[in-house]
Amino acid sequence: MTIRGYDNENTETTPVRSGPVPDLVLARDDDTRVRRGSNLPAMERDVNMKTLPVLIAFAAAWLVAPIARCQSIDEIATKYHAYHQVPKLDKSQWALLAADASIHALDAYSTVRAQKGPNHELLLPEAVAKSSPAMYSVASGDVLLEWYIARRLTRAGHRRLARAITSVDIGVDGAFGVHNMTLPITPQGGR
Repeated sequence: MTIRGYDNENTETTPVRSGPVPDLVLARDDDTRVRRGSNLPAMERDVNMKTLPVLIAFAAAWLVAPIARCQSIDEIATKYHAYHQVPKLDKSQWALLAADASIHALDAYSTVRAQKGPNHELLLPEAVAKSSPAMYSVASGDVLLEWYIARRLTRAGHRRLARAITSVDIGVDGAFGVHNMTLPITPQGGR
């Protein structure tokens, strides 16, 4: 194989022989010389310098286009506030959360009450189930989690899903609370 390149001292080619690869011509050093203040070759730096103004123009057009369609500063402010307005929990969601809190309180009370008899808790550890402060802490943590989920879903535009999740939690915990209230509380071996 013959590779033709340029010496650093003169412009004549220097043939180099090696295996059966086709002839290649190497570029001159001054075609890829690094410009002062840049670590990119000249050709790559020119391409990068041409794309930067295009990107800046595109970003400016993207930011200014919504404003250009508006007629006045008041219209711009109205559109900005309408776009950035965060939906909040409405009265029906707050009512569901209040019902959820009361159902959780009933469930905590009935669980501690049922533990006084020959009953055992299915889901929670016995140390938590027999302690009133621990049960009320678990119940209040669950209510706070429900509030957080409802708030996040409402802000994301899923208000109906937030109501559905809270309603299902009310139904499930309500059933547990009613079931625990129906359990006997007489001690084992008692009358």
